[in-house]
Amino acid sequence: MSLLKTFQTYQSLNTDQKVFIKEKIIEGTATPEQWLTLFRKVGEYDRYRDASSSKFGGIGCGCGLIAFIGFFFSIATVYSFLLYLLILVPFVILFILIARRRLDMRNHLRQFIIPLLAVLREEMSPQEPFYLRLDLRDGTTVGTNYSNQLSASGQRLQRSGSKVTEAFYAHYWLLAKGTLADGTRLEIQLFDRIRKRSEGKRRTSGKYKTKTKHKIKTRLEAMLHFKKSRYVLNKEQAISQSGEKVEIKANDSRTVIKVRRNVVGTDLLTPVGVDKLFDTIARAYRQVTPG
Repeated sequence: MSLLKTFQTYQSLNTDQKVFIKEKIIEGTATPEQWLTLFRKVGEYDRYRDASSSKFGGIGCGCGLIAFIGFFFSIATVYSFLLYLLILVPFVILFILIARRRLDMRNHLRQFIIPLLAVLREEMSPQEPFYLRLDLRDGTTVGTNYSNQLSASGQRLQRSGSKVTEAFYAHYWLLAKGTLADGTRLEIQLFDRIRKRSEGKRRTSGKYKTKTKHKIKTRLEAMLHFKKSRYVLNKEQAISQSGEKVEIKANDSRTVIKVRRNVVGTDLLTPVGVDKLFDTIARAYRQVTPG
């Protein structure tokens, strides 16, 4: 059922949605509601696609096995070989064509971006524009590599007898700007620093095995420009907590508070929780009082 729903949902997408799934990068200005209209159907397609992945892989293996066995049976006679060409080969070709259209979309869209936009829709005026630059390409394959030097922990593993290689990437995947209903300007930026480590080691059984692990440090930055006519800076200055940095600046009309925090993960497919970003924004709001 999920295979059919995946195909049907993809066919129902408009051109802009299909282009976004293929290129995985988008930039523009629209209201949160308009962004949600664009992304919801894409998120639904991605959900069906993820649910059908194991079934699709099983069918693909089955098709390959049947095609392989069928070939040897078909060469017995000319008629059976023609039947093989007319029935099984077109079916396998069709399967390959469908597979090429089953483009994947990172879970960041439906697990982070869509929930974020749903909240901002309630916190912004209906016609207020919201700038968004979103890059959902694989953070380790889009030319973001900046170092291949072993880290201190990698060097220790190397000295212990393991063969270790490491690559480091910086992937800026979200930049957003908008004005909230209370007149506060909001700027958001997220980027991942990714360490990809491959460790090869000979086990006690004598077999040589290689494991690849990722460590993702996501930096969340929220900058809020509060109107001085509406908010007064608290007398007690913010004290940065572990893994967090708070910066406060002021000009004649606004108080600018920037909050930065890091969250560590190990799964490339799972984004940082959107609640972490809301906590970061709330941290800035706790530094001011309505005046």
